[in-house]
Amino acid sequence: MSHYDRSYLKTQIETTESDIRGADSDTLKVLDDKIDLLPASTGTVTFNATALASVNAEVDTALNTAIPGTNTTDSVNDILLDQLKPRLPLSGTISTGTPGDATAAELAKVPKSDSTVTWNATALAAINAEVDTALNTIVPASPTAGSINDFLSKAAGGNTFVKATDSAEMLSDKIGAFTGDGGVDADDSAKAILDLIKTKTDTIAASPVSTASATTTGVIVEDGATGTPNIVAVTSSASANTFGAWAEIDASASANSWICTISIYQTTNTVATKKVIEIGTGAGGAEATKIRESFCLYRTAAASDLMYPVILVLPIPIKVASGVRIAARMADETASAVACDVSVPMYQTLET
Repeated sequence: MSHYDRSYLKTQIETTESDIRGADSDTLKVLDDKIDLLPASTGTVTFNATALASVNAEVDTALNTAIPGTNTTDSVNDILLDQLKPRLPLSGTISTGTPGDATAAELAKVPKSDSTVTWNATALAAINAEVDTALNTIVPASPTAGSINDFLSKAAGGNTFVKATDSAEMLSDKIGAFTGDGGVDADDSAKAILDLIKTKTDTIAASPVSTASATTTGVIVEDGATGTPNIVAVTSSASANTFGAWAEIDASASANSWICTISIYQTTNTVATKKVIEIGTGAGGAEATKIRESFCLYRTAAASDLMYPVILVLPIPIKVASGVRIAARMADETASAVACDVSVPMYQTLET
């Protein structure tokens, strides 16, 4: 208990009053009043200005004294010197440098939207490694809708990707197969294939029928001078069911062409006649039959009666290469030679 405890002193004075020599009741009263001026925990009395100034000076001196190297654990000195100091920037002092300098210096090294700073090599390598791992990870069976994985997968939750059939390389090979090279050249792209189709179809005219010259592509024409009918008389043999001689239709085709139809008109009077016609190619005396078609013509004995021509439409167009000679021959069931006018128009654009 403190020697300055007010209640304790007062009690001692009251109980030992008779032991104090030379003291009288007035003296004790003065002493009791002085004790009332001391600050007590149960009162409102405080120190006087002089005392407070003295206490303040002591505190200032204590705060301004260098912290010793060794301090009581968890004391103010220990917290300031041994616990807080290692965590402070600028060599562990608060007074050195402008507040925030160290933090600002470190923050300047971080990439921001309004700066040109980038990641260091170590960070970039780590980011690259993460991206590589993501790209090299198997596409999940149920990818997130709208994700890259979802677009790569055939269907969400139904991924059946197989390298041998679904890879970009295999798709290129499949497209390239249309060019005939197995997909190994630069012309394997879909654009190259479309360009090839366009090249082949550009020669087809808007109207498939024209009276243009034989060298015009994109139309059905006959070789020969423009405006001059190219009709050749083809006569059957005088013997029944026997072919007559070959008659030249075109000495040399002016372009790669396709025979699609044959027009035949009988010029002599006769009754019903069953006939067969052949179209051949090759030099005179060495013709090779390319087309053989049977048909029937009918005309009465009256020369004034009309007779419509027969137009034979071939089920499959027959190709004739440029420069090839074309000829025709005919046979019928009568035992007399019968002449017919024959025209062979050709379509010149299915292949050039």
